[in-house]
Amino acid sequence: MVDLQGGENIFLCLSKNHSTASISGYRDIFKELEITPNLERISGNGILFKNAFCSTANSDLSLKSILTGTLINPKQKKKRDQLQPANIQSILKEKGYNTVFFGNWIGDKKPEGFDYWEILEDASQFYNPKLINPHRSRKIEGHTTDIITDIALAWLKKNGNIPKPVFMVVHFNGLQQPWVPPIRNLELYNDLLLPEPVTLMASHDYKAPPSRYQEMQIETNLNVESDLFLGPDVASSEATVADRTKGDGLIRRLNGEQLSAWQLALRPQNEAFARSNVGMDGSISWKYQRYAKNYLRCVRAIDENVGRIYDFLHPNEKGNSWTFIYTASSGNFVGENGWFGGAW
Repeated sequence: MVDLQGGENIFLCLSKNHSTASISGYRDIFKELEITPNLERISGNGILFKNAFCSTANSDLSLKSILTGTLINPKQKKKRDQLQPANIQSILKEKGYNTVFFGNWIGDKKPEGFDYWEILEDASQFYNPKLINPHRSRKIEGHTTDIITDIALAWLKKNGNIPKPVFMVVHFNGLQQPWVPPIRNLELYNDLLLPEPVTLMASHDYKAPPSRYQEMQIETNLNVESDLFLGPDVASSEATVADRTKGDGLIRRLNGEQLSAWQLALRPQNEAFARSNVGMDGSISWKYQRYAKNYLRCVRAIDENVGRIYDFLHPNEKGNSWTFIYTASSGNFVGENGWFGGAW
């Protein structure tokens, strides 16, 4: 149990690319699946914001806005950018808070204003990632969502009796493309046919240019090998060398046990597709099912780990000195308008 003295402790948990449709409390298209029981439980003990928005679709800029309380202009000139706005961690640090950050950081500079931090060296590493802290770098085996939670909980357990209040930020990268679930969730939802958004097959031919010329169309831009993990023997007609290189990078990060479990879980799904009459042309429904299931498996992992942290900070569901906040640094399309991802 955490026993921190001296004031209100603040825990801010964020995820990149979290779709509101995948959060059970919003009662959207996936409401019957109960994908996020922990988030629903947490919101039931507090407040669920039903009309909240990000300042930008760019997750990095959005996180900067959250930490500074300002609207970040991506086209801002460097001279103007030299005057950095104050950030919440520095303000709280001046107020006597112990400030810490874990997970996916933004930009090339190390985190500023935090007493301690441990960040991913590369946000595209989902298994066995390398992490950096002020003292060293280290590679930790496991899935990035689990690992970020583990190191945050380890810090809380080690520093639970410090006399200063704590401001902790955890930023997950587990929902970004190509949506790599932890091994334990790879077969989740296999027996289900997910509901399709009513606009999945929508045509953009006569819509405004931003709608027509985006590159987030499930039918044409979602790659079956690098994004959907279809084996090269099945996907060879569509995948490029770059796509295979990206897919190979994921495979190379897996240790022997992980690779065996990965192949064991995906092989039956890939073989079933190879036996079917579904071709690469007109396969939007199949692509949607494969993409959405992997995405929701990643969401489930986020929910599991948010629940772990919440239960540690709030044992027996009783209130204490922690303000617990979960939100997204950016949203995500899961088939709406025929789109995927959060790059709009």
